[in-house]
Amino acid sequence: ELVRPGAMDPLFENPPGILGIPLGVAVVAVAAVLMFAGLAAVHSAGSSARVLRALMLLTIPSLLLIALGPALVLGLQQLG
Repeated sequence: ELVRPGAMDPLFENPPGILGIPLGVAVVAVAAVLMFAGLAAVHSAGSSARVLRALMLLTIPSLLLIALGPALVLGLQQLG
């Protein structure tokens, strides 16, 4: 197994929520927007420096949001 079963469950639990939407869904949405923006930036990049910049500023943060999203949501649940 690549991921422990239930590891991503906190992303889809409601508390904490934003306007009735689970915070984890908002985190996944932001990560998806960053990922698609990174994909578009890499596709239109004319140089390897622009590709590297797009990866560093868009794609890697989206990966970190997905990987650390459950911990972020659980941490915010503890604060609330």
